[in-house]
Amino acid sequence: MSITLQKRNIEDIVCLTPTQVGMLYYYMKDKSSDEYNVRVELSLKGQVYVDVFKKAWETVVESNEVLRTTYRWEMLKEPVQIVLKKHNLDFKYFDLEDKNVSEFNKYQNELQEKPDLTGVPFKVVLCKKSAMKYHLNIITHHIVFDGWGSSILFKEFFEIYFKLTKGQNAYLNAKPKFKKYCTWLKGINKGQNTAYWSKYLKDCEKFHLADLICNKMKKEARYVLDNVSFELSKENTEKIKELAGSLKVSVQAFIMLIWGVMLSKISNRKNVMFGIVVSGRPPVIRDVDKMVGLFINTIPIVLRFDDKLNFLELAKEFKESIVEQEPYQYYPLIDIQSITNNKKLFDHFLTFLDYPVEEELLNPKKELYVSSINYHERSDNNIDILINLGKEIKFNFRFNSNLFPKKNIEMFPNYLQNIIDQILRDPKVMFDEVFISSSLNRAEKVEDLLFEEGFNL
Repeated sequence: MSITLQKRNIEDIVCLTPTQVGMLYYYMKDKSSDEYNVRVELSLKGQVYVDVFKKAWETVVESNEVLRTTYRWEMLKEPVQIVLKKHNLDFKYFDLEDKNVSEFNKYQNELQEKPDLTGVPFKVVLCKKSAMKYHLNIITHHIVFDGWGSSILFKEFFEIYFKLTKGQNAYLNAKPKFKKYCTWLKGINKGQNTAYWSKYLKDCEKFHLADLICNKMKKEARYVLDNVSFELSKENTEKIKELAGSLKVSVQAFIMLIWGVMLSKISNRKNVMFGIVVSGRPPVIRDVDKMVGLFINTIPIVLRFDDKLNFLELAKEFKESIVEQEPYQYYPLIDIQSITNNKKLFDHFLTFLDYPVEEELLNPKKELYVSSINYHERSDNNIDILINLGKEIKFNFRFNSNLFPKKNIEMFPNYLQNIIDQILRDPKVMFDEVFISSSLNRAEKVEDLLFEEGFNL
């Protein structure tokens, strides 16, 4: 719900980051869309004291100014985010223990209500399912904070909640505000970043997954969500972590390289490109790991494969490229793409869900703990690849089934598994000897296999 601004209640006015501006664009384009609307659902087990629960969240809002921020853009040269001094938390509680249909419908309506950026787009909805089971839903918009930020908020909330239940004074230590990052971002060296990305993207052509595996592109195709999940075995996950460690590369970088190999094989291109979501938190800002806001950025990853190199050699080259790229990963994607005069260099990116979750929150010995966490969000992409780096590496492909035939997406797990098996079996396997299908003999053409499986070559 939109709010009326009062000058005496304005704490600060801050510019938007380029990533925030991009999300605002999609919001203004279609306010009825679900793009970038976020619902984080936590299943809780234990005893909940509702009044204390609400008070704990109010304390969190007081400590994190982005949770009392509204957005304005009409009749302004540039959009702004306005921080309020005081804001009454939008908190709703539903008791569904007796399975009241009317109350259940109200609860569902509350979950489906879309965030209003001219209000304060942050709402807490608590639902009692049974005596010791609750659902906590945080409803917001991605323009407010990222996944890392949500983990910080939950940590702070439980810290305050447990103190309050014990009758202790509850407060949170002061930390830098999101404005500090916004100011820092505006001051980065544009010339150095432009030079780096111009060199990095030299002679690169755009790479669109949709050109390979989608139905005939319909510019205004209605989004119909579907998903395909794939989980590596615990044994394979451990082997990947061990091999990545021996190569002195992160597991994320290892998976990125595997993904690039697959893209090269299905496209028959030696140079491939996709996006990667980076945390965007510059270590030069003190306590940046404790700040809440939208820090993430998406940057292009370019992989140039050489048939004469084996996987270990490719990994070494990629590691050097990643290290060189680190200082430039904060440069906004919109500015990176403007260097090449290409509005969309790639149409998909990898998101690694490796947000820090405090083990204490999952501790069943606590009087209240989290039994599961689910993130619900849709970006402006027609396909999102989410990768969870847990005890078993998990891939989740969320896609528009109006554009991408499910049978084609379902081939990805097979291809990835085959590539991983070959590399784990022999890390020195030559690039040209890696095959995406175990049924593909060396004498067979990759093009024939992919054509049979419905790929556009």
